[in-house]
Amino acid sequence: MKLIQNILESGGTTHDPEWKKQFQSFILISLIFHLLTAYFSYGFGRPDEHFQILEFLNYKLKGYNNSGLLAHEYAEELRSWLQPALYYAIVKSLIFSGTENPFIWAFFIRLISSLIGWLSLILFGLCFYTWFPNARLRSWALFLLTYLWWIPYLHARTSSENLSTSFFYLALTSIVLASTFQKKEPGKNLLKIPTWVLIVSGVMCGLAFEFRYQVGFMVAGMGLWLLFIKRVSLIRFSFFGVSVLIPIFFEFLIDGWGYGKLSFPPWNYFSYNLFEGKSADYGVSPWWHYFYSISLDAFPPLSIILVLTTLIAWVRYPKHILTWSTIFFFIVHCMVGHKEDRFLYPMTYAAVAFAFLSVPESWMEKGIVDRFLKKKGGRLFINVTIGLNMVLLVIMTFIPTRTEVMIQKYLYYHNPELIEIYSIKGNPYIFRGDADNFEFYSPKKVIFHKVSNLDSLKKILDRGSAPILYLHHSNWLDKESMFLEENCQTLHRSFPNWVNRVNINNWLSRTPAFLLLKCG
Repeated sequence: MKLIQNILESGGTTHDPEWKKQFQSFILISLIFHLLTAYFSYGFGRPDEHFQILEFLNYKLKGYNNSGLLAHEYAEELRSWLQPALYYAIVKSLIFSGTENPFIWAFFIRLISSLIGWLSLILFGLCFYTWFPNARLRSWALFLLTYLWWIPYLHARTSSENLSTSFFYLALTSIVLASTFQKKEPGKNLLKIPTWVLIVSGVMCGLAFEFRYQVGFMVAGMGLWLLFIKRVSLIRFSFFGVSVLIPIFFEFLIDGWGYGKLSFPPWNYFSYNLFEGKSADYGVSPWWHYFYSISLDAFPPLSIILVLTTLIAWVRYPKHILTWSTIFFFIVHCMVGHKEDRFLYPMTYAAVAFAFLSVPESWMEKGIVDRFLKKKGGRLFINVTIGLNMVLLVIMTFIPTRTEVMIQKYLYYHNPELIEIYSIKGNPYIFRGDADNFEFYSPKKVIFHKVSNLDSLKKILDRGSAPILYLHHSNWLDKESMFLEENCQTLHRSFPNWVNRVNINNWLSRTPAFLLLKCG
């Protein structure tokens, strides 16, 4: 109870009634979005979070002998088994209670991942009371942290970036909050960090590293901040360093369980991707790639604001714990040739804080910000930015992430034991025709018939045998397939018919879609 009291006191909720009211309302809204997203946003954002997490988990659950069905990261021993092991414990408890449905398993996995992320968001939001002496800036920062469109979505993912980010910010906020504060300048508020906090933070950092090895650069940055800015003694810092190693030691044992032999994936990963340069096989980009890719892909104008204000905050607060935790991480990712926006997801929380740390307090005191907001152009800019963000937040909350998993869910709930299906283009349980198999969601037995062309399909239907399930790889029938309307009943389609009216720039042609028909 003393720990909780200390955290709440540090976060200002025990002695600032107005801040407490705001904080509680925003956090409750955030919880609602997290719960809704965990339920509706099934599937996966990037293939890694399914084929290198859930399929690894499935390999242990079902105990099948063919590890060749797994992604190549298994054979190369590149992946940590910590996350599959955590999910293994969750699913085993569900199986023990009599739940055998993999879609229910996946929901509880998303739910627990979301709640862990939500907890890290709560603690990070409490840090705002120290970082933002100005009450209005503090409220605006909490608003953005609560409503930023991709946060609930990413917290619901089973990706390594998600849990790694959550545990890193649990580590960072434990240092910021569980201490005594002097409320003067953002980033210079800590008087003393108790040794037990260093130990807890170190364990969280070790877990963050094991979930995703690249976050080790954020851990290193925070460690350097403790040494050179906070000037923690070497003896006390050793408690932090040793604590980081504790999860890594246990992970060595967990990886042995996962791979069936002793292995050290962190070394394998860096050797494979950096020393052997295999990551370049997936494409390389120039060092400045992230500056424009994040600005465009995360939907401007908000994304552009976050990029620019991060750079400004780094300059304004060179001694801030967030600066040290993120700048090395960012530089390393700029140096590595293969780049994907998701690699920088661990910077999201910090970017929200930087957006308001970049605003000089003198601008608030002199009314510069107020004058901008009162102007017609300023109001329009803010309204458009917030409106676009809220639209994206609703979309990401309620829409499933993958049409491939949508069709698998329909098939499983209607045929949990056996599925026999016909299709011209490919098996719905093989990801886009590649070697990656959807074993996690598949029924006990799948019989797939590859049909060479529409003429062959006609011959099958003309036989007049029992009805068959035909999977058409499009949301609608094309001209050549219109004959199926007379003989088939639509069971499932990826998108409702009205979606065709908003097919702007023909985005449907670039989106995997399925039409399931019962024919004959």
